[in-house]
Amino acid sequence: MGVRADDLRPRGGRGRPHRRGVQAGLLPPRAGPVRRGHGDEAVARHAQEPQAAKAARALSGRPRQAVLQARHRAPGGAIPARARVLGRGARLGDVYLSREELHTRVRELGRDVARDYDGREPLLVAPLKASFVFVADLSRALRIPHGLDFLELASYAAGADQGGHARIRLLKDLDSEIAGRHVVVVEDVVDTGLTLNYLCKTLALRAPASLAAVTLLDRPYRRLVEDLPVRYVGFTVPDELFVGYGFDLDERFRNLPDLHVLES
Repeated sequence: MGVRADDLRPRGGRGRPHRRGVQAGLLPPRAGPVRRGHGDEAVARHAQEPQAAKAARALSGRPRQAVLQARHRAPGGAIPARARVLGRGARLGDVYLSREELHTRVRELGRDVARDYDGREPLLVAPLKASFVFVADLSRALRIPHGLDFLELASYAAGADQGGHARIRLLKDLDSEIAGRHVVVVEDVVDTGLTLNYLCKTLALRAPASLAAVTLLDRPYRRLVEDLPVRYVGFTVPDELFVGYGFDLDERFRNLPDLHVLES
């Protein structure tokens, strides 16, 4: 799902709907390449997390794989209280990830998913809209039989009595039945974890055989939710706003083949 300029302005009251932006929703079991922008931030790799063990058990019959995670310190030591305010005057900044870097990493992710789900015919589930380019490329890179389905979510600003966290609801449901199937959620970016947590809990009620997630971009230092089944990470990125490769501002820039930083 994309980001609109109005979503980046401070909100008051409760129940005001806004679209999910470039920031979505735990410390990934498998770390992706760390891109520039982290300064002297240290990256430590650790043994598998509990959610990774659950995912491994769900893929029974396969050798247990060592699962890695990346831990990061938040820039400045805290999650920013507010996103910057951007309007129609926002402009494209430098290319952060080129089309070649994106395509190379997506092919690698496709090989990883294909290796883990060979013979299981997984169902890729992509939340609209920002993930549509990523899931299309990932589907082409996935050289095993698999299904593909989409859903759409919306979040609503919550009042102080609800902790200030957005409330999330389902706008468009899946067309596929997922009971007994191996489901892989394909996210554009995982950030606080709130949206992905809601989605995984919703899908888990439908009794899939297993449930995991792959994300193109990850900001693990902004997590508010633990124990998310993120098994595959494309790139760990700094706290910037991005457009291109499916990411947008007011529905602009989605078509760009590279991932750009958005500047005010």
